[in-house]
Amino acid sequence: MRRYAFEAAIIHLIWFVVLFLGTDGATTSWIEWLKSFDQWDVRWYSTIALSGHGLLPQSFVFPPGHSWVFGAVTDMVFSLTQVLELGIYRIHIFYHVSLILSLTCFTLANAILVRLAECRWKIPRRTLWLAAISNPMGYLAVTAYSDMVFFVLFLTMFALAAWTSVDRERWGLPALDERKMRFARASFIATLFLAPWFRLTGFSFAALALRKRIEVIATFLSLAAFLTYYWIRTDDPLFFLAAQRVFDMPEGHLIDGLRYAVSVFGQGVSGVAAEGIDFFIYWANFAALPIGAFVVSIGFAVWLWRRGERSLALLVVAITFISHNQAFWRSTVRYVLPFYPMFYWMWLAEPTPKFLGRIMPRVLTGIAVGSGFFLQIFYARVFRSGGWAF
Repeated sequence: MRRYAFEAAIIHLIWFVVLFLGTDGATTSWIEWLKSFDQWDVRWYSTIALSGHGLLPQSFVFPPGHSWVFGAVTDMVFSLTQVLELGIYRIHIFYHVSLILSLTCFTLANAILVRLAECRWKIPRRTLWLAAISNPMGYLAVTAYSDMVFFVLFLTMFALAAWTSVDRERWGLPALDERKMRFARASFIATLFLAPWFRLTGFSFAALALRKRIEVIATFLSLAAFLTYYWIRTDDPLFFLAAQRVFDMPEGHLIDGLRYAVSVFGQGVSGVAAEGIDFFIYWANFAALPIGAFVVSIGFAVWLWRRGERSLALLVVAITFISHNQAFWRSTVRYVLPFYPMFYWMWLAEPTPKFLGRIMPRVLTGIAVGSGFFLQIFYARVFRSGGWAF
């Protein structure tokens, strides 16, 4: 694993430099570049981290675990700067802490993913690294969003689930002695308990119960603790649902969201060129990309199920349906962030039909990598300008 960690560090450092240059980082000061990512929910995460969960009622929409960790690290660094009389603003320290922690999580998550995928599907490692760093949502690794923390928690949880089961051999994981097995199971339980406190889709890990995993009880205990926390703080265990109305989220469910996305998609197909660039971006953000991510995710889950990866298939379905269970598919593209590097498996892990030779998998990989990098840079620039970029 050390080899993967070293490779990951070098590759992600190069990736970061490319993203930095691609978002005009060389034309402005470092702190101004970092500050430009203080958009949308970053402001809520920073408010929770620096002022506490619940200072404003709207902050209860966000699970507090992520901001508690980022805030604690920020406070430790800020205290040190005060002792040294460096005069650095607390919010600027938060920007740097968010960058370092999020980028570290992105790097570790991709290292785990490449290690597992190379062993399971025998795909060349260089291709897997390209798939990892061209993740369209990868630019979130330079922000305070919780997605990268959830990404590494998700892969850690899955790796531990595989390591403590008969799936271990398929994923190339070595056998554990009794002491290490106990530690792995304890880590598995801790990950299942912590995940919902960082992002609500962490409750989707309960899907492992369908595979008869006793450890998944930790997810239900986490749910009970989470609701109790909200009950104590707000007198309503479901207050986080009511608070979403402040963000103009209409009430509804998955079918409502699908119906609206399909409606907008149809409008765009019938006359997107005549509507102008603003409608095109709206069409891409709330119709084309969400529908594409949803359909491909479900197709990927079916592909996994047919190849015996039942646990991962259930997790993909659970995360996809929970994240899309809203009347307006906003942010759903980033909610399935962990899956984008996995989609490559569907054509790279399959025997290529003779009439296609080796060309089609390479073509598909080239298109996917190119599209991923384009969307990554494009939406990073949109995000910096204050536009909606998910």
